[in-house]
Amino acid sequence: MWFATIGILIYTMIILWFLEHHLNPKSGGPLKNQISTTMWFTFSSLFFAHREKINSNSAKVVVGVWLFLVLVLTSSYTANLSSLLTVQKLRSERDIEWLKQNKLPVGCDNKSTFLKDYLVQVYDFPTDQVVDIENEQDIVDKFKSKKISAIFTESPYVKVFLNKHCKDYTATTAAYKFGGMGFVFQKGAPIARDFSEAILTLAENGRL
Repeated sequence: MWFATIGILIYTMIILWFLEHHLNPKSGGPLKNQISTTMWFTFSSLFFAHREKINSNSAKVVVGVWLFLVLVLTSSYTANLSSLLTVQKLRSERDIEWLKQNKLPVGCDNKSTFLKDYLVQVYDFPTDQVVDIENEQDIVDKFKSKKISAIFTESPYVKVFLNKHCKDYTATTAAYKFGGMGFVFQKGAPIARDFSEAILTLAENGRL
């Protein structure tokens, strides 16, 4: 499309020069001035900023067609750009429901039976849709072989993985909080209160 636009632009410049350089005083003079005036008029018309007067009726028809074409190209480019940005935004907003609806396999640390059970029992992932992953290289290999479309793991592991593979992978903007492990103390143990206060402080500071 860009090559076609450039070709039409050059063609319009030649036609305008041929029709105007005998009738328009501003288009007269040395050949260098004629070409520069015609180029300036044609390029400024891309932004509808042209002010030069046109004397030839034929040239007015050519300019009218060219301005219409510029309007169509501008509208088409704007629409395509908006569509592209919208599609990219929609593609980036992928969550658990999107993965389940499309029946895409997801990876899960094979050492964390709790996380796997949570995906199956709480988020209703089919068991055969949850794939075990062993280590960092296994994640990369299974992504490349299309065996998984996403992974669920703890935030610290995600940050470490993205630091090494930031060019190829990204994390969702929404973080999912899973029920975690608990601490059990003997009834009446004084340390239980200290643990509760420490956990509450971490939660209030946003570190937990």
